[in-house]
Amino acid sequence: AAPGVRTAGPKLLLRFTCTHAPDDGIPDSEREVVKQISRSSYEKGVVLARCPCHGKLHLIADNLGWFGDDKNVEEMLAA
Repeated sequence: AAPGVRTAGPKLLLRFTCTHAPDDGIPDSEREVVKQISRSSYEKGVVLARCPCHGKLHLIADNLGWFGDDKNVEEMLAA
């Protein structure tokens, strides 16, 4: 099982590659992040995922408008 949320309810499997500081010598194989996230948080709340290669937080979903107008990573990439 992927690490991540421990609350009850439907889950989503999140997979992404951290592109922060691409020239830092960390191999691509160590940049892949796989987390289990709450479907409810993705659709109605805020989801931040921490990558293990840098410890940086990546914004995945912001349905509450805390970080701007885009609601989730799909909308951010489409812009």
